[in-house]
Amino acid sequence: MGNKIRTNAAALRNELAPLYRHYPRQSNPQPAYLELIPEERRLVADYSSEIGNAVPSAVFHNRVYRLAIPATLRGSVVAGLLEDPEVLSLVEVIFEGYGLEWTGSNHRGDLTEYGVEALDTLERGLSAYRFSEGDHVEV
Repeated sequence: MGNKIRTNAAALRNELAPLYRHYPRQSNPQPAYLELIPEERRLVADYSSEIGNAVPSAVFHNRVYRLAIPATLRGSVVAGLLEDPEVLSLVEVIFEGYGLEWTGSNHRGDLTEYGVEALDTLERGLSAYRFSEGDHVEV
């Protein structure tokens, strides 16, 4: 295992609903996610500032991985996810299995078989995670 994984848990912990953004004239709130940034060994929670289905280049080229989480989660719950030992263990496997490849026109992120398996496991775990009613803020 390498250097410690950095998170933004401390900045989110005391916020009521730090990932909730609902732009004027938009039907739905912005999507929220956990973002894995292997090249920086960072795991952060954030919301998409993009309107519609735009995707940043780093996400498109697998240099950053995003996993959906509910935007209405309390800051303490989000911080708990970022500090959860099971989550961090899977993120470590993903980071260790990450490599960068030149495709001839772009640098593209690539994961080993173990990295892909860990990413899939983490994604399934987050989608199956049963957040209680108290974990959410009513908006």
